[in-house]
Order: sequence, then C-alpha cells, then structure tokens
Amino acid sequence: MHVPCTCTIQFLVRDGLLNVFTTMRSNDAYLGLPHDIFCFTMLQEVVANTLSLPVGMYMHAVGSLHLYDEHSPNVYKYLNEGWQSSCPMPPMPSEDPWEALKALKVFEEQLRKSDSVDGMRVPDIAEYWKDLMRLLLIFRLKNDGNIKAIRDERDRMYSNVLQIHVDKLVLEV
Repeated sequence: MHVPCTCTIQFLVRDGLLNVFTTMRSNDAYLGLPHDIFCFTMLQEVVANTLSLPVGMYMHAVGSLHLYDEHSPNVYKYLNEGWQSSCPMPPMPSEDPWEALKALKVFEEQLRKSDSVDGMRVPDIAEYWKDLMRLLLIFRLKNDGNIKAIRDERDRMYSNVLQIHVDKLVLEV
C-alpha cells in the first residue's frame, strides 16, 4: 500500500487574502519539494482567482524532509544556477482561470498523443497561459531534437522568466 505524501491542503481566507497551508507526511527536498510548491501555489492562484481574492501566504509543513545522497550533485548544480530567488513566476491573470485551464489540458493531451507537433499552434488566450503551453511544446520539441522550433517558440514567449529556462534547455539540446 502506498501512503500519499500530501496529507492536507487548507485554504484559509484571512484579512481578505487566500492563504494556503499544506501538510506533507514526507517530502524529497530535490525531486518533490520544488514540484510540490510550484503545483500547490499555482492551485492557490487558481482558487484565489476563482473566488476573486488576492493571493496571501503559502505555508508548507513537512514531517520528514529528506535528500538522498545520490541526488546531492544535482542539488548543488541546481542551487548554483541561482534562479530560485531571482526569477519569480509572473502572476496568473486575475480573471477566472477555468476556460484557460481547459484549453491547457486539451493542448497538453494533443502534445502527448500526437506523433508529430509540426504546425501545432498555441490557441489565442492570455499570454500567461500561452507561455505555459509553449513551455510544454518546447519540452516536446526537445524530445524530438528540433532546436530551431524551440528557438522559434522561445521567441514567441511573453515572459522572460520562462525564456531563461528555455535558454538553458536550448543549450543542453
């Protein structure tokens, strides 16, 4: 039996802000923590926008935070990149996010199921959501080895924060 690591996610409205408190049974500091914080704070933004509330604090409590020795070299490489404190994600658009999330889901499914992504285009929605779709497309293009298409999609991105990650990706291809 597999016991989930996420125990609770509490959404609390305090002083007109949507705060979130997540409790984890266990969290891998390298493989899980960055992913979890990204996902849970994005969920916080989705709920806040749905409720027309500003985003408040995010709190993350972990019973067993751990790092496996085999991941140590990658952890130091990740920390030395320096992006963690200098490049926050752009804020999610304040309008109701559900139509954009549906479009993102459809786009991701098309990417996953298509034999070829040649000619696949991002739908006309808010730039924030387009950039997330472009990022998914770029990861697919990386798997296909298409550097020119990666650079073309990177040049279409609105957020320079995500462009930084794409630049690193293009250099690694």
